[in-house]
Amino acid sequence: MKTMKILFLFLTLICVGKSVGQTKEETITWLKEKLGQYMEGHSRVEDIRLVYINECEMTFTYVVNFGTAGIQNRKLIMPTNVSGIFSIDGELYFNAEVVQDINTDEGWVSYYRKSTLKLANREADIRNRVEKALKHLATFCEKRKETF
Repeated sequence: MKTMKILFLFLTLICVGKSVGQTKEETITWLKEKLGQYMEGHSRVEDIRLVYINECEMTFTYVVNFGTAGIQNRKLIMPTNVSGIFSIDGELYFNAEVVQDINTDEGWVSYYRKSTLKLANREADIRNRVEKALKHLATFCEKRKETF
């Protein structure tokens, strides 16, 4: 009987060990696929690319086409610790003005509380799943040590 209890305990521990959440690398790989596939902008936005993502932030590049007035090359840098994703339009929002929208041609930067790009709703529950994945990824981001 004692042998059966030990065997049962051992098998339970193995099962619990395998039921742990996704690793940082698995989460980044999944987010690269989904964000690369579903991020979009307004009608003038073209060529959206996810160029970088780690546990703390993600960077996109895109082009704004003004027709005969020309184009602007932009870079969008956002932290992974999103507050949420709006269910109506798919914009990522944050608790502070932490989204950097950089005009790489002219060198100016604007700061926003929400992304200028949005997550298209072309897959079942994709916005909730991406939000959960980003929040999970942000847990791996090392907090900066503050002086006070």
